[in-house]
Amino acid sequence: ALDNAREEIVNLAIDASATLLKREFDDADNKRLIEDFLDSLKSNGDIYSFPIPYQGEQIVEAKVFNNLVDKGEYESLGIDTVNHRLAILCKSCKGDRKQNQSTGYFMDYDTKGTVTLGSSFVINSEKVREIYPNFPKVFNPSAITKRNSSGEWYILSSIDKLVLVTDADFNPKGVIPFSRKMYEQPEGIA
Repeated sequence: ALDNAREEIVNLAIDASATLLKREFDDADNKRLIEDFLDSLKSNGDIYSFPIPYQGEQIVEAKVFNNLVDKGEYESLGIDTVNHRLAILCKSCKGDRKQNQSTGYFMDYDTKGTVTLGSSFVINSEKVREIYPNFPKVFNPSAITKRNSSGEWYILSSIDKLVLVTDADFNPKGVIPFSRKMYEQPEGIA
């Protein structure tokens, strides 16, 4: 747990980074705190890494990592703290629609805030339909998180009104549907 002083600095950095990101681009869909950096995902797949601690009104220079992933629309940024990597999942990528899958990428990170492309993974919609026949042909993930105790990934789709639960290798384990009345437009999961 963070002590009160460090927690205050982290909160300032998150607030400041969100403001800086908004000045740079308006679609900072997801942010994760990694060691001494706040990473944020832009909808085109670019990752911005801001150093922490943030001090007062000082302008923080972000490291920008672009063109690491295929062109598409991205909203999901998760962290695998056990393996020291980020996971990003494409919401809308050209090749995925034809193959009934959603492509994701692991991004390795280091203590200096550098992010590099690691391996890729896919969520196969046909495999999910084997356990949940109402699963959409085109999956639209909007958030991802990992449960370290089990290795499971939880993937939220606001458009599809469901949470997909997978094992550590992204094989489907279950689907949790929800109604718009219950959750009008969920955008994040932790």
